[in-house]
Amino acid sequence: MNLFHSCCRWRIRTGHSVNIWEDPWLPRTPSFRVITPGPLNVMASQVSELIDEDMRAWNEGMVNNLFWPEDWDLILQIPLSLVCSTDLLVWHYSSNGMFPVRSAYHLALALSRPASSSGVRWSRQTWSKIWQAHMPNKAKVFIWRAIRNILPTASNLHKRLPHEVFCCPLCEEWTRNLKLARKNFLYPLQVIEFVVNYLTAFQSQKGRNERNLMQPQSLWFCPPTDWRPSLGGGSADMAEALAAREAIRLALRYRWPRVILEGDNNTLMNKLSSNQTDLSVTSPIIADVLHFSSFFTSVSFSFVGRVGNSAADFLAGSALNQEGDASLLPPGLECVHHEDIAY
Repeated sequence: MNLFHSCCRWRIRTGHSVNIWEDPWLPRTPSFRVITPGPLNVMASQVSELIDEDMRAWNEGMVNNLFWPEDWDLILQIPLSLVCSTDLLVWHYSSNGMFPVRSAYHLALALSRPASSSGVRWSRQTWSKIWQAHMPNKAKVFIWRAIRNILPTASNLHKRLPHEVFCCPLCEEWTRNLKLARKNFLYPLQVIEFVVNYLTAFQSQKGRNERNLMQPQSLWFCPPTDWRPSLGGGSADMAEALAAREAIRLALRYRWPRVILEGDNNTLMNKLSSNQTDLSVTSPIIADVLHFSSFFTSVSFSFVGRVGNSAADFLAGSALNQEGDASLLPPGLECVHHEDIAY
């Protein structure tokens, strides 16, 4: 039961059931909780207080003011449904959010194993921070080797070369490579002096590089206020789901009675066509599509492979360069459409 609770997190719908500072609701393993300390002078406690109910979008100003970048970046990536529904507790380690016994078994098996010296249980974020740190590359490589326990220490070398004799110039247990190859030896104080001088030179060069980067190469201007904002980042599945929601809303705005929604994402089309329970990250957007679909006389969802979807590609490319009303069909579409039709 402890494993089950530690691997579940809240899927935000309204946010009324989820506490900002105590409950697991961020897509970050293993805690799923915010790392920003809860400010004492802020009354906000529920996730719903971070949502602009009129726009059904995150209150970006409030989120940016309350949280560290590591948190607000994840928060703003969480999709919000336009149709309010109940917050759900989902199993994080499955693609559809459901709890499969097989997934729990493999997870429990992995956690029961002792920590490997290879460091495979370190998160990608941790490794990314190490490789992006402002330090000499040789220091990063040293840390990597230390974590993976592949430094040429006496014990590691003895595992591969059992016949080698342990003999250090100081303690007569092991002779270092430098001593053997170059007949040279650095005493501890000399090592410290070398490291200090090396880091001083590195920081000095780093400071010069940063000053050069601070010099503006070009200026960025805010886009016109009437430009449509981006639908947001995320996975390809999320982008497809957002596009489907925009398409069904467009059809609703024009009051088309019958709609056939086609797409080249088979997973999404299957979710929209079936009545199976789905708790995946795209489920709030899928719920919106299905909700808006109820207002039409007839709605169907169809998978069309990319090979037979030239018209959609043509429309997307034309919309990028089209001025004015982007809902107008561009010239030349008819020819592309005829190429897609299977006679």
